[in-house]
Amino acid sequence: MVESLRLPDENRQPDASTANKLFFAQAVREFLLGSLCFRLAECDDRCQRHCEQGVAIMADARDALYDDPAEIGLGHEIIGDFRLVADFDNY
Repeated sequence: MVESLRLPDENRQPDASTANKLFFAQAVREFLLGSLCFRLAECDDRCQRHCEQGVAIMADARDALYDDPAEIGLGHEIIGDFRLVADFDNY
């Protein structure tokens, strides 16, 4: 199910079966927010490098970790978010 990319509830500790998936989702969220901060601070080169790395991370995760079509689709959405923040021409 899509829970692997669901952000963790900060008021509840994840159980052992979902902890890794939730922490991965939180790491991707923080990486995207960091990229957006670089964009807002007009550090375009750093923003684009972060977004290129984010696209690569999510493409690998999408291809290697997820089998459910909903999870794969969400991976495409997150890749699109990175491309939007970086203002890539092919977005």
